[in-house]
Amino acid sequence: MYINLPADSLEDMFDNLENEYYYHATFIYTDGITADTVEDIGLRLRGNTSLYSAKKSYKVSFNTYSPGRKYEGVEKLNLLGMHNDPTMVREHLYFDTYIELGLPEHRSNFVRLYLNGEYFGLYTNMEHIDEVYVNDRFGNNDGNLYKCTWPADLNWRGSDQNDYLDNGYELHINEDNPDASDLIHFIDVLNNTPIADLPCELEKVFNVQEFLKTYALDVAAGHWDNYGANINNYYLYHNLATDKFEFLSFDCDNTFGVDWLGFDWTNQPIYDWPTGWYDVPLVTRLMEVDTYRKQFGYYLEQIHQTALDPVYAGSKVLAWRDLVAAAALEDDYRTYDWGYTYDDFWDGFTDNGIDGHTPYGIIPFIQDRTENTFDQLEPHSISPIITQAFINPYHPATGENCQVLVQVEDDGSVGDVTIHYQTIGDWQTATLHDDGMHDDQLPGDGWYGGEVYIESNAVQLAYTISATDDLSNESVYPSCDVMVIPVGSTPLQVVINEVMSSNITTIQDEAGDFEDYIELYNSGNTTISLYGYYLSDDPAKPWKWQLPNTTMAPDSYILIWADDEGDEGDYHAGFKIDVDGETIAMYGPSADGYPLVEQVEVPSLDDDISWGRLPNGTGEFTFLPEPSPGKNNETGEPGNDPTPEPDRPYLTNNPSKSYSELRFDATGSLYYEVWMSDASGRNLGRIYSGNPDEGHVNVGISTWPLPSGTYFLRLVTPASSQSFVLVVL
Repeated sequence: MYINLPADSLEDMFDNLENEYYYHATFIYTDGITADTVEDIGLRLRGNTSLYSAKKSYKVSFNTYSPGRKYEGVEKLNLLGMHNDPTMVREHLYFDTYIELGLPEHRSNFVRLYLNGEYFGLYTNMEHIDEVYVNDRFGNNDGNLYKCTWPADLNWRGSDQNDYLDNGYELHINEDNPDASDLIHFIDVLNNTPIADLPCELEKVFNVQEFLKTYALDVAAGHWDNYGANINNYYLYHNLATDKFEFLSFDCDNTFGVDWLGFDWTNQPIYDWPTGWYDVPLVTRLMEVDTYRKQFGYYLEQIHQTALDPVYAGSKVLAWRDLVAAAALEDDYRTYDWGYTYDDFWDGFTDNGIDGHTPYGIIPFIQDRTENTFDQLEPHSISPIITQAFINPYHPATGENCQVLVQVEDDGSVGDVTIHYQTIGDWQTATLHDDGMHDDQLPGDGWYGGEVYIESNAVQLAYTISATDDLSNESVYPSCDVMVIPVGSTPLQVVINEVMSSNITTIQDEAGDFEDYIELYNSGNTTISLYGYYLSDDPAKPWKWQLPNTTMAPDSYILIWADDEGDEGDYHAGFKIDVDGETIAMYGPSADGYPLVEQVEVPSLDDDISWGRLPNGTGEFTFLPEPSPGKNNETGEPGNDPTPEPDRPYLTNNPSKSYSELRFDATGSLYYEVWMSDASGRNLGRIYSGNPDEGHVNVGISTWPLPSGTYFLRLVTPASSQSFVLVVL
């Protein structure tokens, strides 16, 4: 990565360490074959104590000066100097293990960093946790995201949000209208629920299993600068799809033998691992629940037997050592803080005693931590853990079967997995199977599938899932409640109508490229909003790509380019279609649990051959005689304009070179104003005011006299205000 900025800006950044101003810069990334250049990015220093290190860490922002802009799907990057780690790979190892455990992916890789042409050293490029990250992982980003640092101990401080916000808990989504009532409710449940009732109440508001797994990784990795010991370095995201908080780790460099405090982190107690510095109820109260204590022991054992098995993890980090050795040798900045030599880098993987700060090498630490863990583990014959359950479709039709899919794991062998359900009358049961023959994915993979019948007059489906292992341990999901979903819903009128996976000469996108495409068609008689719907090629990630926030008129078509090039526009999906065939599906809103709307099995397709519906919009899929992207599969005729006048305000010609319009529907006799300001917040004046008759209003904006840049429009009524970003080219 090459980052160039004015010399005086770089000097000012180093002279004023504790500021969060983003300096204008140019970003260039090259993989040795191709190079990308992004102009006018923002660059600043990041960290706390690392601000005063000689080898500093940086934050790169692609959207500070171009609102909404992303590079390779992200708005920001964290470039970590790893100045206190002689190997410079420990944080990457933590999050590589994090991903292997099935926790929400937190991606990282190694890069060489150059500032104004000077080599500043080997860096870890770490994914930034923000609204883009949570949307990619959970399919929604409207929930509150709290960055939690010391003293975020999760103790009850009362019901006033001012006792929490900016006192360990920093709101990073919805910060313009802060409402921390969800966080306060979670903390209330955690602290003030009797232990006997804690599983029932806590699991309604918190993803307990993923926290237990994360905490087990912290103990295995000796991550003491975490919640459990130092009440630090985690995020809480209120996932609106489940209405539960998710626990997310960050800043995990003080791991795998790094020590500041004189502790031997290989032999600390695993069940009472917090050092006693602080009261940490999310650990201590969970460890009082026998089921959670056993599950924590199970996860810890699994980690040391798989991702942090000393032989497996050792071979992985030695491969990384060889990968980055040349970049480390040339990195003079790594020597300035702790005096680490190149021998220290090399030996830090395999040898102890580099210095008092890193008394353990990575591999010896994992070996000793593993041995000590197995010496301390209590017997933990756990009950089966039911981690996910899906009904497909989420709103099943009456008089038909619907599919059930459940994920179960155990420290022994799972015996029976059963769904107990009721539609009308008595409760019934159905056995679920993990044999690859009941739409349960692969045999023996822990996913159990089966079907239940929805009776003709049913209005809802109530169900629970039970699982029993070979030692007769039993679990029920949900643990203290019954799941209830509506049935007999009306299917979405928008359908997947045509797919092409090898577009060689058929049709070009806006950039002139021949890309895979998915055609959507509105087969109904009403205008349909696509807001909150998703396309995916991975059933485990129904949220993989959210459809544009637009509408479709009746008898209209929209082409989605399946090219994994989201920076080319709103209609470019974040995946490609496998030419050898795969499943493409459309899913409903996250708040409904991503219900499956439609699923299409796309076969292997030759060049310029499409797979589509005959009759158009309603028929079964078949090989089409001729591709018809954006047209009727039978006649080749185009449909209606897919985007009728929306029922919400929007800007035309944006970005704009000469003229744009703000269009909105007015309510009779209500007073409206439109104000304009520039990127610095300077008010440019009121460009519209009045009491329009009910109907559509177009506010014209001549942009040709304006300097290039970003401007803001505010549509104001006596009761509300909405803002819009206008980019002038």
